[in-house]
Amino acid sequence: MLANDFDTGFFVDDDTLPTKQNFFGMHMANLDFSGHIDSVSSSTRWVNVLFQNFDRHKLYPRGFPYGCIEETVTVGKTFVNNVVISQGLWIKIPDLDALRILAQGSLNGRSCIETLESDFGENFVVNRDNYLTVCSMNLAFKKEIIPAFYQLPMDDNKWKLGRFDDIWSGIIIKKICDRLNNTIINCNPLCMHNKAPRSTFKDLLAECQALEVNEYLWKILDSIKMESSEYGSMYREIATSIERGKWNFANADFLNFMGKLMKKWVDATDKL
Repeated sequence: MLANDFDTGFFVDDDTLPTKQNFFGMHMANLDFSGHIDSVSSSTRWVNVLFQNFDRHKLYPRGFPYGCIEETVTVGKTFVNNVVISQGLWIKIPDLDALRILAQGSLNGRSCIETLESDFGENFVVNRDNYLTVCSMNLAFKKEIIPAFYQLPMDDNKWKLGRFDDIWSGIIIKKICDRLNNTIINCNPLCMHNKAPRSTFKDLLAECQALEVNEYLWKILDSIKMESSEYGSMYREIATSIERGKWNFANADFLNFMGKLMKKWVDATDKL
């Protein structure tokens, strides 16, 4: 995209299908949206993207920190005119982590509780300085964010961390969007997630090395101060802080490795 004349990119997983909604048209309309929209904040500074009918399903998506649950959600209105990401959500099989799926008693990698079209309402944004999970299953984005939207390295033979690549890239892009007054719209268009059965324990092995990192990473990122005002340069500042940081929790040194690759990514995008 950076080297060509494309202005918009899409992520669509191979096990997702559009609903009767105008799938690509709605994503494009979201990216062009200007107006008032529901604006959501949380007492723990993490907004559950499945908040709209939470009392029915009680679900938290993959990547939502365990230390941020039982939050109080507040919904207001805000005006936006600078949308750079459109995140569509999922009906049928929700995007959950393996621990939450095991807690339901499911061993086939699929949630026993399905999400329904009626669980979702109007599009919403998440307030400044609040975080959310960004899943690359059903996503559209503007070209300008690419230098700061690296889908982070996972499943490396040395580190054995997996299934948090899009989640952690989402935390970073939300922080940068907040500082640039740019916006992520969430909810529609919905997709039908026809997740194939697979071992919940295999997913758990990929996730378990990253779960503790996930509890701390957003706080680390939240504390990083940035001086620049462009996607690539802000991403480089974050990458440098991550590469040099020292923390005392399991697999914290993976973040130093991650920071190095983040810098390589932004170097590559600079050349393009």
